[in-house]
Amino acid sequence: MLNFTSDGMNQNRPAMNSADFGTRNAEAEPQDLSSKYTINPFCDNISISVIHFLNDHTQSEPSNIYDQVIQEVEKSLFVRILNYVSGNQTRAARIMGINRGTLRKKLKKYGISG
Repeated sequence: MLNFTSDGMNQNRPAMNSADFGTRNAEAEPQDLSSKYTINPFCDNISISVIHFLNDHTQSEPSNIYDQVIQEVEKSLFVRILNYVSGNQTRAARIMGINRGTLRKKLKKYGISG
Protein backbone atom coordinates (compact mmCIF):
# COMPACT_ATOMS: atom_id res chain seq x y z
CA MET A 1 0.00 0.00 0.00
CA LEU A 2 1.27 3.46 -0.88
CA ASN A 3 1.22 6.27 1.67
CA PHE A 4 0.95 9.76 0.25
CA THR A 5 1.38 13.03 2.07
CA SER A 6 -1.14 15.82 1.56
CA ASP A 7 0.95 17.15 -1.37
CA GLY A 8 0.82 13.77 -3.14
CA MET A 9 4.35 12.60 -2.37
CA ASN A 10 4.87 8.90 -1.74
CA GLN A 11 6.43 8.40 1.68
CA ASN A 12 7.41 4.77 0.93
CA ARG A 13 9.50 5.70 -2.07
CA PRO A 14 13.18 6.50 -1.54
CA ALA A 15 14.55 9.76 -2.84
CA MET A 16 16.43 9.49 -6.11
CA ASN A 17 20.18 9.92 -5.79
CA SER A 18 22.51 11.90 -8.03
CA ALA A 19 23.46 8.80 -10.04
CA ASP A 20 19.85 8.62 -11.23
CA PHE A 21 20.05 12.04 -12.85
CA GLY A 22 23.00 11.47 -15.20
CA THR A 23 24.33 15.02 -15.09
CA ARG A 24 27.04 15.85 -17.63
CA ASN A 25 28.80 18.51 -15.61
CA ALA A 26 28.57 17.87 -11.89
CA GLU A 27 30.75 20.91 -11.11
CA ALA A 28 28.10 23.19 -12.63
CA GLU A 29 25.41 21.90 -10.29
CA PRO A 30 24.87 24.40 -7.44
CA GLN A 31 23.59 21.63 -5.18
CA ASP A 32 22.28 18.11 -5.39
CA LEU A 33 18.49 18.60 -5.39
CA SER A 34 17.79 14.88 -5.68
CA SER A 35 18.53 14.33 -2.00
CA LYS A 36 15.94 16.96 -1.01
CA TYR A 37 12.99 15.70 -3.05
CA THR A 38 11.22 12.43 -3.57
CA ILE A 39 9.57 11.77 -6.91
CA ASN A 40 5.79 11.45 -7.08
CA PRO A 41 4.92 8.05 -8.64
CA PHE A 42 2.71 9.87 -11.14
CA CYS A 43 5.81 11.58 -12.50
CA ASP A 44 8.18 8.60 -12.66
CA ASN A 45 7.79 8.09 -16.41
CA ILE A 46 8.33 11.78 -17.06
CA SER A 47 11.43 11.82 -14.87
CA ILE A 48 12.87 8.77 -16.59
CA SER A 49 12.15 10.27 -20.02
CA VAL A 50 13.83 13.55 -19.08
CA ILE A 51 16.88 11.68 -17.77
CA HIS A 52 17.15 9.73 -21.04
CA PHE A 53 16.64 12.90 -23.07
CA LEU A 54 19.43 14.69 -21.21
CA ASN A 55 21.77 11.71 -21.48
CA ASP A 56 21.11 11.49 -25.23
CA HIS A 57 22.14 15.14 -25.67
CA THR A 58 25.70 14.84 -24.37
CA GLN A 59 27.16 16.61 -27.42
CA SER A 60 25.01 19.72 -27.22
CA GLU A 61 23.03 21.60 -24.61
CA PRO A 62 19.31 20.83 -25.03
CA SER A 63 17.05 23.82 -25.41
CA ASN A 64 13.38 24.55 -24.91
CA ILE A 65 12.92 21.34 -22.92
CA TYR A 66 10.17 22.87 -20.74
CA ASP A 67 7.90 23.51 -23.72
CA GLN A 68 8.67 20.08 -25.19
CA VAL A 69 7.77 18.28 -21.96
CA ILE A 70 4.60 20.31 -21.38
CA GLN A 71 3.39 19.73 -24.95
CA GLU A 72 4.01 15.98 -24.80
CA VAL A 73 2.31 15.66 -21.41
CA GLU A 74 -0.67 17.78 -22.51
CA LYS A 75 -1.14 15.85 -25.74
CA SER A 76 -1.01 12.50 -23.97
CA LEU A 77 -3.37 13.72 -21.24
CA PHE A 78 -5.96 14.97 -23.74
CA VAL A 79 -5.88 11.72 -25.73
CA ARG A 80 -6.20 9.54 -22.59
CA ILE A 81 -8.99 11.60 -21.04
CA LEU A 82 -10.95 11.81 -24.31
CA ASN A 83 -10.69 8.03 -24.66
CA TYR A 84 -11.88 7.67 -21.06
CA VAL A 85 -14.99 9.80 -21.71
CA SER A 86 -15.63 8.37 -25.21
CA GLY A 87 -14.88 11.71 -26.87
CA ASN A 88 -17.22 13.82 -24.73
CA GLN A 89 -15.39 17.15 -24.62
CA THR A 90 -17.60 18.65 -21.93
CA ARG A 91 -16.85 15.76 -19.56
CA ALA A 92 -13.16 15.80 -20.50
CA ALA A 93 -12.88 19.52 -19.75
CA ARG A 94 -14.68 19.05 -16.42
CA ILE A 95 -12.39 16.18 -15.40
CA MET A 96 -9.29 18.21 -16.29
CA GLY A 97 -10.61 21.35 -14.61
CA ILE A 98 -10.33 23.52 -17.72
CA ASN A 99 -12.80 25.46 -19.83
CA ARG A 100 -14.27 23.55 -22.80
CA GLY A 101 -13.11 26.34 -25.11
CA THR A 102 -9.55 25.92 -23.84
CA LEU A 103 -9.79 22.19 -24.43
CA ARG A 104 -11.01 22.70 -27.99
CA LYS A 105 -8.20 25.17 -28.69
CA LYS A 106 -5.59 22.71 -27.39
CA LEU A 107 -7.10 19.83 -29.35
CA LYS A 108 -6.83 21.90 -32.51
CA LYS A 109 -3.22 22.86 -31.64
CA TYR A 110 -2.23 19.20 -31.30
CA GLY A 111 -4.33 17.93 -34.20
CA ILE A 112 -6.48 15.73 -31.97
CA SER A 113 -10.02 15.06 -33.12
CA GLY A 114 -12.38 14.77 -30.20
